[in-house]
Amino acid sequence: MHAFGALLLILALSGFGFIRTMDLKQRPRELRMMLDAMTLLRNDIVSRTLPLPDALAHVGGTCRGSARTLFISSKDKLGSSTQQFASVWSDQVAQLSVLSREDRTVLCQLGAHLGQFDAQAQGRAIDACISALKRNEAQASEYANQYSRLYTGLGLTLGAMLAVILY
Repeated sequence: MHAFGALLLILALSGFGFIRTMDLKQRPRELRMMLDAMTLLRNDIVSRTLPLPDALAHVGGTCRGSARTLFISSKDKLGSSTQQFASVWSDQVAQLSVLSREDRTVLCQLGAHLGQFDAQAQGRAIDACISALKRNEAQASEYANQYSRLYTGLGLTLGAMLAVILY
């Protein structure tokens, strides 16, 4: 029975390490989905010359993750609000807790350009956003790769050490 308790302790602490690893990998995954959405948004605005509400609806219907939530909720709020788009966009970006403050700042800066200028200027603003998000995604991926093994190993090691100490 002691061996079973020790095994459960090791598994529990390993699970905490695994959960932390999954949290670390979530931000790069969300940034990749946001990058895909931004690429599609750029295509819709610049190449297809869709109006902003239509582009938001198309991107929201196509993408996944927090990007989907951002685009769909921005389009819905834009249609039912008297606020400027930049304000609506910033409010929706602020709710993306999975992204870092720097990621949200980059997205908020984009919102100031969307719907305010011609298609080419909006395309340049989206390109700048994509470049910044790519840098952030590369850093987040590197950080996740570096520390995911650490957290997994740390959980396993602490679980084994506690099991030895207690039993």
